[in-house]
Amino acid sequence: MSIEIERKFFLKKIPGGLKLGKSFERYYLFIGKKTEIRLQRKGDECEIERKEINSDLTAHKYPLAISVQEFDELKKPLRKKIVGKAYRLSDSPKTSLKVYEGNHAGLIRIEVNFQSEKEARSFVPPSWFGAELTSSPIGRDSTLIQMNLRRFRRLLSEF
Repeated sequence: MSIEIERKFFLKKIPGGLKLGKSFERYYLFIGKKTEIRLQRKGDECEIERKEINSDLTAHKYPLAISVQEFDELKKPLRKKIVGKAYRLSDSPKTSLKVYEGNHAGLIRIEVNFQSEKEARSFVPPSWFGAELTSSPIGRDSTLIQMNLRRFRRLLSEF
């Protein structure tokens, strides 16, 4: 089990000088008000993860590693997915950039992880970060995957 304390921000364009990103692919097996069960692949690593959402900032994650073959078999009946590339920008605080592809192309999101909610709340984003998405419908993949393309495009245009 791990605790995720995270804030998310929008970017209008991809910064230059990024090193090779890691592809990600995510499917949802269950989406409830406070619980998600997701199937995901990050590069060559695959897992099923239960995510218990405590607040907009905090979640408990319970991952279970699976093989690529198990991942490929489990995703067969699932129609909707989230795909893109992730880039690690820094380790302190842990900051990553996610560039979405497919139905969610155009969404570029910075995710900053913290050790405490106090640290998260006191974080002042650098000037090159865009609007905060932490509480936005496009700030959470489980909401994105349920959204039709028209609503996604409309929400994206607001940023």
